Amino acid sequence: MDGFKAMMRHPKLHTIPKYLETPNGATMWTKEIELLRSIY
Repeated sequence: MDGFKAMMRHPKLHTIPKYLETPNGATMWTKEIELLRSIY
């Protein structure tokens, strides 16, 4: 999770769109996107 925190908080990466792959597909998208947004 530390790697995602660093990526989501880095100022030079803020405006770059991110692509998230989840092993469980659509069933996990909402939860994982919420998690990533919460650490920003």
